[in-house]
Amino acid sequence: MLPVEVAFISYDPRAQLAVVFLREMGPQVPKEPEGDAGAAPPRRLLPIWIGLPEANAIYLKIEGKEPLRPFTHDLMATILSTLEARVLSVTVHSLEEFVFHGRIEVEAAGKRLDIDARPSDAIALALRMEAPIFVEPSVMDESAITEADMQEMDKYALKHTLESLDEESYEEFKV
Repeated sequence: MLPVEVAFISYDPRAQLAVVFLREMGPQVPKEPEGDAGAAPPRRLLPIWIGLPEANAIYLKIEGKEPLRPFTHDLMATILSTLEARVLSVTVHSLEEFVFHGRIEVEAAGKRLDIDARPSDAIALALRMEAPIFVEPSVMDESAITEADMQEMDKYALKHTLESLDEESYEEFKV
């Protein structure tokens, strides 16, 4: 299993869904001249499209903000803690027909439980319970993009947006 961290959350306006990006943990690529044979490989990002409520729950936690009332994931964490159970880890373990599948490994009353979960719920709970997050290597190999590719896509998207503005649209953006 590959350890990952929540890198950031974005929004896909075409799908009208949020996207959580999981970044594999490991050494960052040094900013050395190209062709450095000893350079670490670029880290990869796994984009997972998720619902807006789950994105909000993840976002608030990674930003260190508390909601006015507990979210479902906060309730789950409180229940687990009250029962003296703990989340050992969460894993994004497969991708079937464009749907990611996750599981939560819990220890309760001396037993280990493997619970099926949507990755978004598993990630939100892991953040609250300070549990590690993992991705199956085959899932990362199949669906990840490198950080460098992500930066290039961002540059292309901005360039494309700016080039597509007509004079009327440009006036809307003037300050």
